[in-house]
Amino acid sequence: MNNSERPPLGGTGTWYLGLAIDAQGLTAALWQPGQTAHPFRWQEQGETQTHLPLCAQFFTKTTAEDGAQLILRVGREVTATTPPTQHLYLEQFHTYLQRAMPFYSRKQRQWLPKVYVTGGKQMPLHWLQRALQQVLRQLLPQTVRSPLAAAGLPPNQFLQAMHNLAGVVITQPLAWGAAARFNWREAVVGAGLVQHPEQIFFTSAPTAVALRSELPPATPTLIITSQGTSTDVAIALPQGPLIQDTCPYGYQDIYADIFYQLLYPQWLPAHDFLTTMTWDMPWPGYPDRQRRDRAAAALQRHAMGAMVMTVATRVAQLLCHQPTFTTHLGDQPWTVSRADLQAKILTPWFDTLNTTLNDVLSTAGVTTTQITRLLWHGPLCHYGMPELQAQLAWKFPNAQLQAVTEELASGAAQLARHPVWCDRFRHQYDDLFLLAEILRLNPHQPMTLKALSQALQRRGVNLTADRSSSAHPEQRLQALLENQFPPGFMPTPTDPWIVETSHASLEYQAIAAAPLFDLAPDGNGYCLNPIQAKRLRQYFTLLLTQTTQKLTDPLSFPLRSLLPLG
Repeated sequence: MNNSERPPLGGTGTWYLGLAIDAQGLTAALWQPGQTAHPFRWQEQGETQTHLPLCAQFFTKTTAEDGAQLILRVGREVTATTPPTQHLYLEQFHTYLQRAMPFYSRKQRQWLPKVYVTGGKQMPLHWLQRALQQVLRQLLPQTVRSPLAAAGLPPNQFLQAMHNLAGVVITQPLAWGAAARFNWREAVVGAGLVQHPEQIFFTSAPTAVALRSELPPATPTLIITSQGTSTDVAIALPQGPLIQDTCPYGYQDIYADIFYQLLYPQWLPAHDFLTTMTWDMPWPGYPDRQRRDRAAAALQRHAMGAMVMTVATRVAQLLCHQPTFTTHLGDQPWTVSRADLQAKILTPWFDTLNTTLNDVLSTAGVTTTQITRLLWHGPLCHYGMPELQAQLAWKFPNAQLQAVTEELASGAAQLARHPVWCDRFRHQYDDLFLLAEILRLNPHQPMTLKALSQALQRRGVNLTADRSSSAHPEQRLQALLENQFPPGFMPTPTDPWIVETSHASLEYQAIAAAPLFDLAPDGNGYCLNPIQAKRLRQYFTLLLTQTTQKLTDPLSFPLRSLLPLG
């Protein structure tokens, strides 16, 4: 579409776009205050599709004029054809964007960090961010090759709404941090969905579920949602914020445990390829994230890793509908049963989930008998039925249990209905901004938490902006004083998904060389290390050289105009 064909800016109405990712791909929905949500639908070969495939294909193309170039195709550009076997094909690649922030290393003349992908191949994180950007660009009507529509909206109104969005609301797991938010904002702005980072909001899956329901709830409502590597739990109260917590075990973990516990022991004697798989096997149902990440990374690097995980996923799906399943791997017969799944995997996971439920109940000050409604969403909850249903019915005897089958994008789009559930402080003052602001403050004297808070407030940081934040401002500032950098600011040194040569890069080594803050000699306050402060400023310059976000000012909060008066 050229400029003469683009719908005029300033069209009537305020539209919000909601985005959510599940095991099938990306869903999207439009919402306008006072209306119902309009989920996106794709017409493909006479069938209606509800998801945009979150996949990418990478290959090298060589021409006499330009030499070798890396070519990227995403979404329906890939699924419309069968990719050649020599092309690198990735799904659910967005998960890498929580691990680090890409930058161009002038010393190495390449993008860092690199991550391990399928089959042990290496890929710059920058390319995965670009892939996400291109997937999101396919949401704009003029770039989607198959017909795209929003259910219930005339085509001309849909086209105009998409080019005049007031905001984009993205559903993300509670466990994801500053790097994921930063990378997603870059992809959304780069895709042209909105022009400014402050127009992009983040919400949790339980919040998206709650936003589809009665607001505020008449009685305490418990919400359970499962993502790839986490299960998020929330309690929506009649008054006040959403009380949330997370358990680092999701539906991808149940697939892995099915392989580790049910398939691997049966296959091992007869199949030599399994002897080349080495990992520290996680305890079934137990959310040891570091151990699970090491095992998952080792499995993905293996040539047969994708195959065994595909089989494990299929087993999980089949055991939802039948008590046993028997088939062959080569000449070897093997059998799995629902009873084994429950005894070896589901039962220990129920114990883990119960701990998280107790924690969130305690924080909310709610008893199990006060919960009158329980909503659950996601594959892990589905695979755990009916055992999970029985466990929950026993724990919450007065609750009406309800499975939520609709995609979460429609709920996310409606965040402006109840903006008190948006973490306003984190939106305006992300951890990356707070760290950059401390470096600009550059204190020469030891600083206590109180002194730092006062200094930031003099610079305009409103530390009382929102007490509904999942982590109070003082807790986040204290973490920075104790040298706990925002998640993904630099890769965790033991992150198995990051290529070892990237871990060893001079830029990361310089940041890890010494702490940014040291405890004052008298124990009263923290002293800024000037050498480390200079190194971090240089690193920030590298990170922000080619980005839309510059972290020089806090983001505005456009939803404030919709907050209730009084």
